[in-house]
Order: sequence, then structure tokens, then C-alpha cells
Amino acid sequence: STNAFQTYNPANASSIQPGPFSLFTVPVDSLHPTQLNEGFQEVNKKTTGFDILQPQQLQSNLLTAIEPVVIGPGGVLYLTDGHHTFTALENSSFGPSNPNVFVDVIANFSNLTTSQFWTQMLASNFLLPLNDGVAVPVNTATGSPIPTALTGLTSDPYRGLEYGILKNKSSKLLKTATNITGQIGSTIPGLDK
Repeated sequence: STNAFQTYNPANASSIQPGPFSLFTVPVDSLHPTQLNEGFQEVNKKTTGFDILQPQQLQSNLLTAIEPVVIGPGGVLYLTDGHHTFTALENSSFGPSNPNVFVDVIANFSNLTTSQFWTQMLASNFLLPLNDGVAVPVNTATGSPIPTALTGLTSDPYRGLEYGILKNKSSKLLKTATNITGQIGSTIPGLDK
């Protein structure tokens, strides 16, 4: 139920205790990414999934995708997972309305300076500073090159390949008992992480 969720207010950021019950609704466009790339193949498939929903189905669908966030300086929320889902939502027919999404605050670094924040994000492994699979340094003074909006994420063809083989549950890469589960069938993922 949505009753467990409070409306996020950045002005109250310093008093928020992170944890499994630190649940909030927040406009999707206000979330900041913690990575550089994503697999556009996965984003496009998820966008199509949103586009076929009726407006009254959106909230219940999004309740299945409660994503973790870290509170940064100024109460800004940084998404640590769910980049594909929320980018797809922004790209969908629902995107222009900036719909509310459901998040769980897993860490609160709102009391840190910008430099301390990015240093802590790196130390906590909350960033994925990879560009097409290659690690890039993060400027702890600015957070660059991490984009400031989900719309700034670029395509990583390797993430697209990973999605096509690993995450796509109807992958038909290995339709025999030689796949990871030992089961025969097209609904079994071909590879494991």
C-alpha cells in the first residue's frame, strides 16, 4: 500500500533516518543517477512496458519497483539502482507528467560537503563510474563525469548485451539442459551473473 510512503521534502533531509522503512514518493525527474551509462535495449523494452499501461495501472506497477536512494547535500536524492526502470518511465508516455516514484533511503549524507559526499559515495561503492565498461575517475569536487539527470545517461552496448542474454527472462540462448539451471525451456535465463 502507498500508506507506508511519505512525500519526500528536501528541507527535511537532515532528519531522515535511512533504513528499510524509510520510504518516500518523489517526482522521477528529481532523481540524480550514480552511473554514466545504461543499456538502452533494456530501457527501450521497459519504456514499451510503461506505454501499454493504463494511467490507473501506473502506481501499482511502480510499487513493484521501489528503488534505493542516497540523500546528498541539499537533500538531493541519488538513485543507486533502478536507472533503467526510471529512465524508461521518463521516456514513456507518462514521462512529461513527471510521475512520482517510490524510493527507499539507504543512506543519508545530506550533512556532508559536496567533496565529502562524492568521496563517501565512492568509498561506499554507491557509484558505478564505468564508461562502456572502463572505469573512469570521479572528480570529488563536482561529481563529474556522473550526469546530473537520468536523461544524461549514455548507452553502453555491453549493458545492452548483458540485458539481451542475462536479464531477459525469455532469452533463448541455451534452450537445453546445459543452461545454468539444468532445465529445458525458453523461459530460463541463459547465463548467471
